[in-house]
Amino acid sequence: MPRSRGPAETPAPDGILRLFEPEGRYDRLRLIQWWDQAKLKRARVLVVGAGAIGNEVLKNLALCGVGRLFIIDMDRIDLSNLSRTILFRDRDQGKKKSEVAAVTARAINPDVRAVALDGDVRTDLGLGLLRRMNVVVGAVDNLDARIFVNRVCWALGIPYVDGGTLGLSGQVRVVRPPEGSCYECTLSKADYEHLQERVHCNLLTRADIGQGRFPTTSIASSIIGAVQAQKTIELLHGLPVPAGKAIVYGGQLLGGEHEMYMAGIDPRENEWHSHSRMERWTEIVEIPFSARTLTFGRLLKRAEKDLGAGAVVDLRQSFVTGFDCRPCGLSRKAARHLVKSTDREAVCNRCKTLMDPRIVHRVESGSAFEGWTLSRLGIPDFDILSVRNGTRTVYYELTRDIDRDPWKGSFRD
Repeated sequence: MPRSRGPAETPAPDGILRLFEPEGRYDRLRLIQWWDQAKLKRARVLVVGAGAIGNEVLKNLALCGVGRLFIIDMDRIDLSNLSRTILFRDRDQGKKKSEVAAVTARAINPDVRAVALDGDVRTDLGLGLLRRMNVVVGAVDNLDARIFVNRVCWALGIPYVDGGTLGLSGQVRVVRPPEGSCYECTLSKADYEHLQERVHCNLLTRADIGQGRFPTTSIASSIIGAVQAQKTIELLHGLPVPAGKAIVYGGQLLGGEHEMYMAGIDPRENEWHSHSRMERWTEIVEIPFSARTLTFGRLLKRAEKDLGAGAVVDLRQSFVTGFDCRPCGLSRKAARHLVKSTDREAVCNRCKTLMDPRIVHRVESGSAFEGWTLSRLGIPDFDILSVRNGTRTVYYELTRDIDRDPWKGSFRD
């Protein structure tokens, strides 16, 4: 006798079955009307700084499934970082911030390809990488580094989202070249004077000041990092993000009140900054050479074809090639970026006097450095070189370095 079909065996409508299916990783995000997960998966974002704010930015972008995250930081993790960073643990003390942040970002979301570079953004990052970013996020408290990133992003036309905290408060600034103002338009004359104070009379960075230590909390960092991540997501989706605006968060005001507001910033023209003269790199030529093998002589010969005889290579960062002691006549060779050289390194071993650095700003035909490779004078892999002759400038990108570690495969769609 046929057995009657019970309630549990009755076929359910397709809609009911789907109701009880497990949700995908991004299903809740896709409920946002304009959300496009495919765009985020294809996106490339560079995060400059993997400290307290950088941790929050990276965490949020990883959770949202931003496909490729590039992280640059030159510091190591210490105990004081652990009260303000979500990606680091006690066992990570002494390790490189960028590398630990990349590993943790990948653990948060296996869909994310996170790549780390341990170094200084001003000297160790090939700008060919930055040129290929959709958005650059600044999470550093070093004023010189922020100015550098601002200028390069403006020159390349890359959106830049800068963030900073002080105590329980903070700011986020969105720069969208060529619209509106840039990060430097927010700086005062006192900011530039402070930057100059960090440089001694002999042009070497003083080792006893400017250590980048400011009062802050994980609370302010999480708020500012979240706003930066949100603005980055909006930019990646092509949403209308106001250019040249600052989002200000006052975490602790008189009377215990809190506030958040948007402030407009007009382009500035003054004695310390001229926004209208900000450089734009309009002529970038990709050349199949490597910084490790290409000499300045060969580069200048190539430049003669584009610019004619008399071309000059302008170094992005000045380079110290030696020290000379005036009192005792002692000389010492060196090979180091000026921004990485300190006054302690320049002390004469014989008379203990501060020696004068020999500084190179440019390389031209007939120079003593014509036979040097670019990397020997501090130029990193995958960089962009500025070569000029008179009023015309050409920018050469060293594309042969695109497949070098740690970037290998990171630009393949």
